[in-house]
Amino acid sequence: MASIQGKRFRFSGVPEAAPERALVVAPSRMTGKLKRNLALGLTVAAPLIAFSIFHPTSDSVNPISSATAAAAIEADSINAERTSLVTAASKIKGLSRLEATVDAGSGEMRELYGVGTLAGTEATLRLDVRARAVDGKRAGFFAAIADSTEKMGAIVRKLGADQTMATARGPLEWAEMTLSASTGPKTCLAFRLSPSDDKRMSGFLCGPNGMKPDVAALSCLVERLELTPGAMANGFASLLRGQTVSRAACRSSVI
Repeated sequence: MASIQGKRFRFSGVPEAAPERALVVAPSRMTGKLKRNLALGLTVAAPLIAFSIFHPTSDSVNPISSATAAAAIEADSINAERTSLVTAASKIKGLSRLEATVDAGSGEMRELYGVGTLAGTEATLRLDVRARAVDGKRAGFFAAIADSTEKMGAIVRKLGADQTMATARGPLEWAEMTLSASTGPKTCLAFRLSPSDDKRMSGFLCGPNGMKPDVAALSCLVERLELTPGAMANGFASLLRGQTVSRAACRSSVI
C-alpha cells in the first residue's frame, strides 16, 4: 500500500509492460466525494449558465467599444438639443441641417445648415451655427470665417476686405470670397452676424454657375431665417433679432 498526498491507492502486481493498470478505490468514500464534487460543481456552474443565457456572448452581439460608447453619448447630447433653425417649413427653400456635433471637452455645439452643393453649379448656402462657443473673446471676422469654412470643408482662395451692413435682424459683417471647387472657382459672399454672448452664426452664399450674388441677397437671406422655440429659449434671439421678414424685393433672391 502506498500513500500519495494523503490519498490511498492500490496497484495490482501486473508488470509495467501490461496493457493497463487497475485502480481500486473504496466505493463508499469515492461515492461520497463524487456527490460532494457534483453538488459543488452545480453550485458554481448554475450562475454561469444563467448568465450565458441572458447575456449573449460577443459571437451574437458586438461589444460596445469606448469609442462607440462616446459616440452614443455625443449622439444623445445632440438629440437632446433642439434644432436652432426651422427647416421643415423654412422660408428658405431646401434649407436642411447637414451636421451637428458636440465638443466632448467644452460642450460647444455646432450645427451646419445648407442648400446646394459645393461641387455643383447651383447657388449654394452654408450656415455655421454655434452655441456655448468656447472663444470667450470676440474673434475677428477673418478668423471666424476661416474657422467656419474649414468646418464646412471649403477651400478659400481669396477673401476681400470686410464691411458692415444693417439688416432687419441686426448688424451683418460680410466680404467677397472666392472658393476652390471641383467645377472651378466659386465667387461667394462670406458673412456673419455680430456675436452675442456665447452664440455665433456665420456662413457664405455663392451664386449659380460661379457668379457672385448681389450683396442685397444677404439681407434677404438673414431676414428669412427663423429660430425654433427651443433656440429662442436658449438665447439665440439676441443673435438673430426679431421676426422673419418677407419683402417683395427679395423674391428674386438666388436662395
